[in-house]
Amino acid sequence: MQWHVLYTFKKQQLFFSWNNEIENIRKNSFISAIGGSIIYKSAYLHGLGVTLGLYTTTAKDSLDTAETYLYKGGKDTFSRYDLLKGGSGAIVSLAQAYLEYRHHRNTLRIGVRFIPYF
Repeated sequence: MQWHVLYTFKKQQLFFSWNNEIENIRKNSFISAIGGSIIYKSAYLHGLGVTLGLYTTTAKDSLDTAETYLYKGGKDTFSRYDLLKGGSGAIVSLAQAYLEYRHHRNTLRIGVRFIPYF
């Protein structure tokens, strides 16, 4: 069985600026993030195929760890839960995992297209 590998690499820089900052409610912030995804897709054997995808990202931010709840932009570039629990905030997530059956012009997919993270 042959596998195909698809990959992406992204770099994001997000700046969120308020007209006026309010203590403990809103604050200007900057996030610089890098990440990507890898998707493994098998060849079809008797109409059956497998797809597995992994998503990862890590970010450098401008606010203190205790202020992570104040971020408005870039929420998908780091894990707030992980940062608040003392971790690095990096995300590694199984993005998709499914079996696929093809027969003529019909396709049936069984599995999960996205597994969320905290």
